[in-house]
Amino acid sequence: MTETSINTGAVVLLTGGAGFLGKVVLEHLLRQKKDLGISKVILVIRPNRKRSAAERFTDQVATAPCFYRLPLNWTRHVEVISGDLSLPAWGLTPAEQQALAERVTHIIHSAASVDFNLPIKDAAEANITSALSVIDFAKTCPNLASIVSVSTAYVRPHRAGPLAEELVDLPFDPAQMYEDIKHGRCAQADLLATTGHPNTYTLTKCIAEHLILRSRGTLPLSIVRPSIISAALKYPFPGWIDSYAALAAFVGVFGAGYLRIVAADPDARLDVVPVDVVADTIVTQCFRVPANVQNPQIVHAVAGLKNAMLIGQLPQTGGPYFDKFPSKRQVYLWNMGPLNFRRKVEHVMFHRVPTNLAKFYARLTGQDKLAERIGKLNQVLNSIFAIFPYFTHRSFDFVQHKPTSLELNFKSYLFLICEGVHKYLLKGSPDRQLLVGASADKNINLFTGRHNVSGLDAAGAGVRQCIERIFSEVVFDQASFMRALSNCPDGMRLVIASSEHSYFDCILVCYLRYARPDLDIGLTGDANASTFAKLPVIGPLFKAMSVQGEDLSSLLKDRGETFAVLPVAIAYDQIPESMMELKQEDGDGEPMRAYQIAQWLEHLTQRSSKLGSVHIRCGEPVIMRPADEVDARRQRIAAAIKQAMPVSSYHVAAFLEAQARSEAKVGSNLESSLEPAMTAELLTAILRRCGATTEPSLLPEQKNPSLVSSLDLAVERAGRTQWQHFVIDAVSKDVVAGNLVDLDEDELQTIRPLAAAILAPIKKVKLTGASIEEQSAVKSNRHQGQSQGQITAERPTVQTDLV
Repeated sequence: MTETSINTGAVVLLTGGAGFLGKVVLEHLLRQKKDLGISKVILVIRPNRKRSAAERFTDQVATAPCFYRLPLNWTRHVEVISGDLSLPAWGLTPAEQQALAERVTHIIHSAASVDFNLPIKDAAEANITSALSVIDFAKTCPNLASIVSVSTAYVRPHRAGPLAEELVDLPFDPAQMYEDIKHGRCAQADLLATTGHPNTYTLTKCIAEHLILRSRGTLPLSIVRPSIISAALKYPFPGWIDSYAALAAFVGVFGAGYLRIVAADPDARLDVVPVDVVADTIVTQCFRVPANVQNPQIVHAVAGLKNAMLIGQLPQTGGPYFDKFPSKRQVYLWNMGPLNFRRKVEHVMFHRVPTNLAKFYARLTGQDKLAERIGKLNQVLNSIFAIFPYFTHRSFDFVQHKPTSLELNFKSYLFLICEGVHKYLLKGSPDRQLLVGASADKNINLFTGRHNVSGLDAAGAGVRQCIERIFSEVVFDQASFMRALSNCPDGMRLVIASSEHSYFDCILVCYLRYARPDLDIGLTGDANASTFAKLPVIGPLFKAMSVQGEDLSSLLKDRGETFAVLPVAIAYDQIPESMMELKQEDGDGEPMRAYQIAQWLEHLTQRSSKLGSVHIRCGEPVIMRPADEVDARRQRIAAAIKQAMPVSSYHVAAFLEAQARSEAKVGSNLESSLEPAMTAELLTAILRRCGATTEPSLLPEQKNPSLVSSLDLAVERAGRTQWQHFVIDAVSKDVVAGNLVDLDEDELQTIRPLAAAILAPIKKVKLTGASIEEQSAVKSNRHQGQSQGQITAERPTVQTDLV
C-alpha cells in the first residue's frame, strides 16, 4: 500500500479521507483517475489508540460499500500516511515531509470536525490549526498545481437576501482572535453572540477562511463551501450515506420511531445537497478550473433555494416511507412548530422523560450496554432540539456565480435519503424484504389490514403454498417499488411488465400485489396477466385473485394515451422450467397441454430439494407517450427490465463451476483462470455497470454450496440469461480485443477470460439448433401468446460469434 518511489502524473494529497465526504471524494478521484491523469492518491489518516493509520484505512475505509464499483485492486492506487494535522509537521520527520512535498501536485483538504458542540478551543484546533498546517505544507510543494480547502456555506450568519460567494466580514482581527481562543482568553458565548454564528463549527470555519487566505502567499487556492451534505444522488450509487451528521440524524431517529417533536418553521427551506454533487465540485475546482493566484475563488456547493427542501414536507415524505417497513416502534411526528415554551415542554415530555426512565430501568436491571445506547439516543434527541432550530427556522439563499445545472425534486431526493439512512445507518433491508419463506408472515390479513374475502384468501393461500414447496424463499426489493412509484406522475395510468423467464414470473408479481397491497400497486394493470389467466391449472388461481391485465401487444400498439410501465425483473437461482421442460428432447414446439402443466407443477412441488431463492426488483418507470414508435417502446421496456435484473453470487458461482467442469472434460487450461474466488471480481464488474446484487456483501462465501454442488449444466445455461447482459455490455468485443479504455492492463487480465467464457458456448451440453435460451423463448412464446415474445426478443442471446 505504501510506495516510496516518485510517480509521474498527478499525485493528490487528500485529508479527511476516512470521513463521509472524504470517501466520496476519494471514489471520484479513483473513478476518474485516467481522465484526470492521477497516478496516486495519498491519504493522511490519524492513528488512534486501537488502530494504526494503515489499519484504519483497511478496516474502516477500504471496506466501505462506497468503493464497490471500483476495480477490486483499486487500493494499489492509494498510499496511506500516518499523520495528525494538529501536530507540528503532522508528526512526520523533516525527511518524510520533504519527500512527500516533492511528490504532491494537488491537495484537497476536507478534514474537519463536524461536531457543532465542541468547546471553542477544541473546534479551533480541529478546523483552524489543521487548515493552517495544510497551507504551510503546501508552500513546500514545488510542483503544486492546485489546493482546495473545504469550508461550509454557513460561515455567514443568516440574513435576508442572497448570500454571495465572498469572504465574511468579522468584527475583530481573526489572527488575534485565533491566538485568544488558543490561550483561553475569550468567552465562547460572548464570541458567538458578537458574530451571530450559531455554533463553534461555523465560527471556526469562518476564521479559518480568513487566515488561510491571508497566509496563502502565491498558492493556487480555492475554497469550496458545501451546505448540508446528505445521501448521494448518483455516485458511488444512489442513496449512499454513512454518517449520522446533519439531516441524517433527524431522519435516523425519526425512522427508528423515537422522534416525536421538532422545533421548526414548516415553511422554511433547508438547503440539502447530495454528497456526490459536493465531491464533483471539489474535484472540478481542483483539476478543471484554472487557479487564480491573485483572486482565489470561493465556490458554493449547494442545492440552491429552488432545489431546497420544504421542512414541512420532511415528515410527510419520510413517514410514509418508514411506514412501509414493519418496525418495533411506530413512526409518527406528534408536533412540528416554532421553538417556544410549549415546544420545550413537549420535548421534555416526549423525549427526555421516556429516555431517562428507560435508561434508569436498564441500569436497575443490570443492562449496562442498553443503558449506554439509550444515553446516546438521549444525547442525539437533545442535540437535534438544540442545534436544528437555527437551520429549521430560516431559509438561506446561497448564490453561485456559475449557474448550476442541478435539478432536484426534493420529494424524490428525500425518499432517497430515507432509503439510504434505512439501509446503511439503521441497517435495515429495504432491498431484501421477505415475501415467501419459512419466517415470512403468512397471515396477510393481519399484516396489511385486508378485509377477509374467502375466495381471494383461499387462492392466495394456495399460491403461497405452491411457491413455498418450490422455492426456499422469495424476497423483493421494496424500496425499488416505492422509488419507482414516487417517480411516476400523479394520476397516470400504471401497467406492470415483468420479465419472462418462467411461468412463475407472472404468478409471483400477482402474489406480491395480493400480499402487499400497502405498496399501492394493486390497481395497476398487469400486461401479462390476461394471457396467463387463460392457462389451465394456473388460470383459475389468477381469476380467483382478481388479477386484471391487458395484452402487452395491444398496449404497445395503442398510442392514444400516455401511461407508465413499471418494469419488474425476477431472478431465480434456478429457473423452474429448466428442471423439466428444457431437459426434454426437442419436440414439435407445441404448447404444453393441461396434463403436462400439471405434471410439471407436481414434479416441482415434490422435489426433495428446493430451487433456491427468488429476488424481485422494480426498475425505473418507463413513460409511454402517444408519439412513441412501437419498436422503441418494446426496446425501452426490455432495457429497463434488463437493467433492473438483480444478480446473486449464486449466479456467478454457478457459472464458474459450470465452466470449470466443462473445460476440465476437454482438458482446457481455462479452468485455472476461472476460480471460485473470481465470483467477487465478476460481481464487481456487474456493479460497475450499475447492476444490482442481492447480497449486502460481495464475498464469494455468500453462494449456496448445496445448489452449486448439484448444478446441472443445462440449468446453469438457462439461468445465465438473467445476468450475462451486464458483462456482455461491458466486456464483450472490446475486452477480448484489449481495447476497453477504462480498464487498465491488470483489470483486463482479470476480466478477459471471463468475457471469453461468457461469450463462448459451454461444451459437452446437448443442444440441437437454438440455444437453451432461444428454445425457452420459442416455447414460452407459443405457450403465452405473442405479447410475451416481444420483450423476450429483446433479451440478449449468447453471442458465440464474438470470440
